[in-house]
Amino acid sequence: MSYSHTSSKNNTSGVIIKTNFKQSSSGFNRQAIGKSAVANIKYISRQKANEHEEQRDEAISHLYDKEARKLSVDEEKELIELLETKGTTSFRRIMISPEKNTTVQEMAQITKRTLAAFEEKTGKKYDAVFAIHTNTEHTHAHILITSNKYNYLRLSKQELRLLRQTAIQKTNEIHKERQQERSFVQTIQDELEKFTAKFRQDNKELENARI
Repeated sequence: MSYSHTSSKNNTSGVIIKTNFKQSSSGFNRQAIGKSAVANIKYISRQKANEHEEQRDEAISHLYDKEARKLSVDEEKELIELLETKGTTSFRRIMISPEKNTTVQEMAQITKRTLAAFEEKTGKKYDAVFAIHTNTEHTHAHILITSNKYNYLRLSKQELRLLRQTAIQKTNEIHKERQQERSFVQTIQDELEKFTAKFRQDNKELENARI
């Protein structure tokens, strides 16, 4: 069994990215790797870390697929059963944590876009699920990727750097969109207030003219 770990904190970008990787030796011990992947799934999907979903539908899992679609509890159970019985050659866990305030919905989109862009840039396709945690100061995502291809998830230094850059880029992209949306809403509110004030003034002048 091989194992590698890397982490990065980019103070300029304000995004923390950590990742670790496990793989069976030459394809052996697939079930052991599968059980380890299951332990990671159960850890990231635990209720305590997903406090924002206390009122969730009991049929819906805490897990998302890579398209940011919520899995059902049955789908999560099927995934766990498959990993426990068939095992997997390797898995990689990734944590993305923006230091800026980020909503659960924004974190889901950051994760979705990061995975999609990384797949496009590397030419690889991943089987991935993720969960969003709100139990710390900063909302963050835990991603679990599995593969039955040997060394498919072993990333080079260049790929790890690309992963970090992609996560940072997509985080900044989402935060910029939020700011633009807030600016647009504020502009609409300002215009509405001006219109309301003018409407009231016109009505007042009209009433005075009648007197």
